[in-house]
Amino acid sequence: MRKQRVSVSIALVRILLQYASSRGLDPSIIQTATGLTLDQLENPDTRVPVEQLSNVWRELARRSGDQDFGLHVGEMGDRLSTGGILSSVMMNCSTVGKALEKLAHYHDLATDFVRLRFSRQRGIVHCVWEQADTGIPLDRHYAEAVFCGLIFPLRRLTQGQLQPVAIHLTHHQPDDTIEHRRLFGCPLVFDSPRNELLLRSEDWDRPILLANAQLLNKLEQFAQEMLDRLYPPNTWAEQVVHLVSKSLACGEKPALDTVAGELAIGPRQLQNKLKEEGVAYQTLLDDVRKEMALKYLSEPHITVCDIAFLLGFSEQSAFNHAFKRWTGATPGDYRR
Repeated sequence: MRKQRVSVSIALVRILLQYASSRGLDPSIIQTATGLTLDQLENPDTRVPVEQLSNVWRELARRSGDQDFGLHVGEMGDRLSTGGILSSVMMNCSTVGKALEKLAHYHDLATDFVRLRFSRQRGIVHCVWEQADTGIPLDRHYAEAVFCGLIFPLRRLTQGQLQPVAIHLTHHQPDDTIEHRRLFGCPLVFDSPRNELLLRSEDWDRPILLANAQLLNKLEQFAQEMLDRLYPPNTWAEQVVHLVSKSLACGEKPALDTVAGELAIGPRQLQNKLKEEGVAYQTLLDDVRKEMALKYLSEPHITVCDIAFLLGFSEQSAFNHAFKRWTGATPGDYRR
């Protein structure tokens, strides 16, 4: 599998420097203190390690003295990035749910430090933000900025009609939440097990009135080309793993014919290519499913039945049988 880069687009760093200017700080001081170069800042395709972003983040948070630093960075980022490829893809999807699925699919264009996944329970859709690398601390301000990047586009897509059920945040409640209430406009729950946004199913299925299916197709082609340039798989197996992972994350079933079609070859050709590399399609599919199953089973609010559905199994018994083959235990036993 592709090794996680854990990097961010230079556009996110530029937003931080714009924020510095808005607070009367000299951006060049931040650049010098964190090792940013002009070459990095002037090239729109630059990716910087998330550790470098963290250095800029901490330095700016310290110098600004802003108690709601993350919220205000997120608010500024929304004003500066509404014309980006992710925003354009989302606004041309048919429903809010489709827009969020596309955001999850192409989010690595902005950063692969956090990932978005979804689960549905009793009429509520849970949109969960997870860290790709838990070894890098995700502070309160970063989490709040990330949720700004989720809430503000949803407001634009629905002309302000969408009202989240709640936002759950893992950090402690700050002394003052006036800015949180102003920007998010929904109930907030602190000290939660996960960072997640809760939406009603009817809002998930809410149509986006200005969506253009033909334009969306062209935008997605462009976005996928950008992803492929950022993360070029080196082998056929890596390409298959990449496509299977993306399909499952978006709730799609990654059949051999579908994956082969996306790679512009026939199913038999793909099987032969994989055989030359010493692997089989079903083995790769099982590896991805196993990895995702273990992650889902660590979340007690996701039922085993839901996990089976998320992983593309037709029924729970088929998932139970496959999981026992992978691990020697049933999903229930493993969870306990």
